[in-house]
Amino acid sequence: MSTSPEGPGRQGGLENGDLLLRFDHDPIASIDDLHRALGIERVGQHVTLDIWRRGRLVCPTVVPVEPPTE
Repeated sequence: MSTSPEGPGRQGGLENGDLLLRFDHDPIASIDDLHRALGIERVGQHVTLDIWRRGRLVCPTVVPVEPPTE
C-alpha cells in the first residue's frame, strides 16, 4: 500500500508498504474492496484493521475520516 503524506491513510497510522488484510472484519483483496468497506457510514466510527507490516500482523483501531477535497 502506498499512502500520501497528508492523506487520511497516513493520518490513520498506515505506512507505505503496509498490506491491508481486513477492515473491521471485512476481507480486503483490492482497492475496490477497501472503498466498499469504507462506505460513508464508517466515517467517524472506530474500526479495527488487520495489517501485515514488516513481517508481522498489527491490528490498530482507527477512526476513518472524509478524504480531502481537491
